[in-house]
Amino acid sequence: YSSKAFVCFGLPIIMLLINLFVHIGINNDPKSEGTNKIAVGIGKWTAPVTSIIISIVSFASSLGVVLPETKTWIFLVGILIIVLGNYLPKCRQNYTVGIKLPWTLNDVDNWNKTHRMAGVLWIICGILFSVSAFLGKVGEGLMIAIIIIMVCIPTVYSYALYKKKND
Repeated sequence: YSSKAFVCFGLPIIMLLINLFVHIGINNDPKSEGTNKIAVGIGKWTAPVTSIIISIVSFASSLGVVLPETKTWIFLVGILIIVLGNYLPKCRQNYTVGIKLPWTLNDVDNWNKTHRMAGVLWIICGILFSVSAFLGKVGEGLMIAIIIIMVCIPTVYSYALYKKKND
């Protein structure tokens, strides 16, 4: 819901800046040695692929072309969450890719346990997210709940590990 000028110029510039920010962050990570190359690749390619999808959808809709339904895009986001969940446990401790909390960054054991649990959780949430694409209004609420669960449960789990170790 914006002007054609913003869609043609502003949106690509914003996506370019996001892509640059992600690449600079990943390339300058002081703990990057030993990081899973596939996870880094996913991190580096998510912004450009998202940019291309947004550009195609925006340009097509400004021309009046109807692309696949929103359900398709939501389903694909669910697949991306599943893929990321698969690689979370394989990520070694770093400042760029993974669940970067003070407790996970300061303790390798906390990092590994949190990412192992979050990987399984994200795979389950990715499946539910993909299914929610086809549930209409109920699916919209489910998607919000899934995102909250994906963020809150690993955070609380990591903090609980930290408190248990320091008590």
